[in-house]
Amino acid sequence: MEISGKTKRKLLSELQELRKENKALKDASDDRYKKLEAFINSVKQSSQYARSLIEVSLDPLVTISPEGKITDVNQASTKVTGVSRNKLIGTDFSDYFTEPDKAREAYKQVFEKGFVADYPLTVCHKNGKLTDVSYNASIYKDDKGNVLGVFAAARDVTALKQSSQYARSLIEVSLDPLVTISPEGKITDVNQASTKVTGVSRNKLIGTDFSDYFTEPDKAREAYKQVFEKGFVADYPLTVCHKNGKLTDVSYNASIYKDDKGNVLGVFAAARDVTALKQSSQYARSLIEVSLDPLVTISPEGKITDVNQASTKVTGVSRNKLIGTDFSDYFTEPDKAREAYKQVFEKGFVADYPLTVCHKNGKLTDVSYNASIYKDDKGNVLGVFAAARDVTALKQSSQYARSLIEVSLDPLVTISPEGKITDVNQASTKVTGVSRNKLIGTDFSDYFTEPDKAREAYKQVFEKGFVADYPLTVCHKNGKLTDVSYNASIYKDDKGKVLGVFAAARDITSEKTKKLIIANKELLFQFEEKRKHAEELLIAKEQAEESDRLKSAFLSNMSHEIRTPMNGILGFSDLLKTPNLSGKEQKQYINIIEKSGKRMLNILNDIVSVSKIESGLMEVNIQEANINNQMDFVFSFFKPEVEEKGLHFLIKKPLVEKEAIIQSDPEKIYGIMTNLVKNALKFTKEGTIELGYTLRNVSGLSELLFYVKDSGIGIPNDRQLPIFDRFIQADIASKMAYQGAGLGLSISKAYVELLGGNIWVESEEGKGSVFYFTLPYLTNPKEKELIEND
Repeated sequence: MEISGKTKRKLLSELQELRKENKALKDASDDRYKKLEAFINSVKQSSQYARSLIEVSLDPLVTISPEGKITDVNQASTKVTGVSRNKLIGTDFSDYFTEPDKAREAYKQVFEKGFVADYPLTVCHKNGKLTDVSYNASIYKDDKGNVLGVFAAARDVTALKQSSQYARSLIEVSLDPLVTISPEGKITDVNQASTKVTGVSRNKLIGTDFSDYFTEPDKAREAYKQVFEKGFVADYPLTVCHKNGKLTDVSYNASIYKDDKGNVLGVFAAARDVTALKQSSQYARSLIEVSLDPLVTISPEGKITDVNQASTKVTGVSRNKLIGTDFSDYFTEPDKAREAYKQVFEKGFVADYPLTVCHKNGKLTDVSYNASIYKDDKGNVLGVFAAARDVTALKQSSQYARSLIEVSLDPLVTISPEGKITDVNQASTKVTGVSRNKLIGTDFSDYFTEPDKAREAYKQVFEKGFVADYPLTVCHKNGKLTDVSYNASIYKDDKGKVLGVFAAARDITSEKTKKLIIANKELLFQFEEKRKHAEELLIAKEQAEESDRLKSAFLSNMSHEIRTPMNGILGFSDLLKTPNLSGKEQKQYINIIEKSGKRMLNILNDIVSVSKIESGLMEVNIQEANINNQMDFVFSFFKPEVEEKGLHFLIKKPLVEKEAIIQSDPEKIYGIMTNLVKNALKFTKEGTIELGYTLRNVSGLSELLFYVKDSGIGIPNDRQLPIFDRFIQADIASKMAYQGAGLGLSISKAYVELLGGNIWVESEEGKGSVFYFTLPYLTNPKEKELIEND
C-alpha cells in the first residue's frame, strides 16, 4: 500500500514528537537516578554516622525487638558480656543477666509506658564476672509512628554502688544517731544508732515524722524548719524519748543537702548524746554553788556571764540581774576592777588582787580576787573565772597587828629570806633616822656597825627558827650609835611555808632598858600566842565550815531519801482508794507500799545506829556466832534480788561447821555483811558479787578476813578512805544518782571496830571493788571478855 506524502509528513512529525518525549523521559529518569543515588549515599553516610555515635559510646547500647530479641548492639555490649555482636543479635535480651525475669520485666515496661529510667540490673559476663548497671530505655518508631523496638543504654554503676556502700558503712559506724529528713519533715533514712536511741526499727522509722520521737515535738519541728531556712543549725538541744520511756539528752547539728543541680533534697542531721556532759555540768554547778566565796565568770567585754549564790549575797543583786551587767559596777573603785580583769586577759591570771565590793544597801566588803582565763576545747579564750575571798576579818586582824607593832617602843622589823627589810615600825625609823619607805627593800645588815654579824644573826634564825638576846649596835644616819639586844623568830603562812624573820630590838644602853627586856619578851610571847591563837581560830573556822557543808549535804540527801519512800507510801495508798481496781493492780500497789516501808525502816534504823554510835551508847552482845549460818542467811536473803539484776552471786566458806563458831556479836556481823552486800548490789550493773572469808594468822594471832567483792563502778583512789567517815559518800555531789543515805559504810566501820577488827577497801575505778574486814578468831567462850574489855 502506497503512503501518501501528506501521511508521511504526519508520521514523521509524530515520530519526531515521540523522540522528543523519549529524550525528555530519559533525562528525567537520569535525574531521578542521580537523586536516588545521592539519597542512598546520604542514608548510607547518616547510618555510618549514627553507627559511629553508637560505637563511640563507652556504655553498652542495645536495640530490642517487640519479641525481646536483640536486633543490634555496640562494642561496649560485646565487652560487658564477652559475646560477639553476631552471636548476640537474635538472642533473648534477658539471657545475659543474673535475674532474667527482672530483665524481661524491664523491656516490657518500656513497651507499656514508653520508657524506663535507672532500672537496676546485673550483667553476667561469660567468664562469670558481674557488672552492676543502671538501664535507661525508650521505644523507637518508623516514619509512620509504628513502634519498631526498644533502644536501651546501660551505665556501669559498680563504682557508684561501692561508693554508696562505703558511705553507708561510714554512716553505720557512727556512734551518733544520724538521720535524713525530707522537706515535709519525714524521716527518709537513719543509721543503727538512731534505732538504738529510739527503740524503733529502721523500716518503721522511715516515713514517719521526725518530731514524733522527742519530748518536745514542736521544738523538734522548729529545728528542721530552721535548717531549711538558714541552711544549718548547730548545738540544738533536744531530748529523745525511747519507746520504753528512757530519755536521752542530745545536741543536734544539721545542714541541708542538695542534688548535682543545687536543688535542696532534704536535711542531714547528727545527734550527740550529751547526757554525761549535762550531768557533769550539773555537778560543776553544784561545786560552784557550795562555795562560800563569791564566784563569777566574765566575758572579754567585761560583762558578767554567770555567778553563784555567794555573789548575789555579797552584792544584794539577784543572779538574773547580775548577768549581762559590767563586772566593775559592783566595786567602790570601778576603774581598778576593770584593770583587774584586763590583767587576767593579758597575763592569764591575777592573784590576791584587793577590791571592795559595795552591797546595794551600802555595806562594804573587802575581798581578795584570784582569777584566771578559761578556754574551750580548741584553746580559744572564752572569758575569766574569778573567785573573791572575804578578807574583812583578815584586814581588821592585820590592822590590829599593825597597831600592836606601832605601839611598841622597841624597833621591830621583818626580813625576807634574802635578808631584805620587808616592813618596820616607827621606832625603827627613829633609831636609824631613815624613813619607812626607804628602809623597805634595803639590806637589814646595812644599819649596823658590824654588817657581817647582823647577817649572821638572821641566818641563824632561818637555820634554828629563832635567836635570843643577840647583841648588835645600830648606827643612826647622823652617826649616833645605839646598843640593842635582838630577839627574832621565823614566821610562816597558813601552809607552814617560811615567809621571813620577825625581829625586835631592845635598847640596852641603860639599866632601865635592861629591866624592860623581860617585859619585851613577854610581849613577844603574847604576840606569838595571839598569832598561834589566830591560826587555831582560822583552822577551827575552816573545819566548822567544812563540817557544816558536809552536814548540809548529808541532811539534804537524807531529806530526799526519807521523802522518796514516804511519797511512795502516801501516793500508792491514795491510789488504792481508786474504785474498780483489779486484784493485780491492788497487789502491785501494796508491793510498792511494802518496799517503800522497808526502805524507810532501813533508813530510820541507820539513823538510830549512827546516833547510838555518835553518843557512845552502842552496846556489844558477845555470844556464840556461827559465821557459816550467817553467811548462808545473807546469801539466801539477797540472792533473788541479785539474780533479778542479772548478776552472779557466789559464796565461799572454807571452815567446817564446828570451826565456824566464834565468840562475837552475831547481830553486828549480820549488819556489816548486809551493808556491804547492799553496797555491792547498788553499784554493780553486770558481772559478779562474791561473799566469803578466809582464816589467817597475823603476828601470832588468828583472825577471820571477810570480803565482799563486786565488778561494779569502782571508787577513785582519793575517795577510798573518806567513804568510811560520817556524813561522807564516795561522791556526795552525785548523791541522787543512787538510792541510799550513805550511812552503811560508816556504820559498818563502827561495828567492825567495836568487835576488835579493821575495815578497808581495795578498788579500781571502772573495774570493781573488794571490801575487807577482819574479826578476831575467838572460839573459847572465856575469850569474849577480851572483846568486851577492848
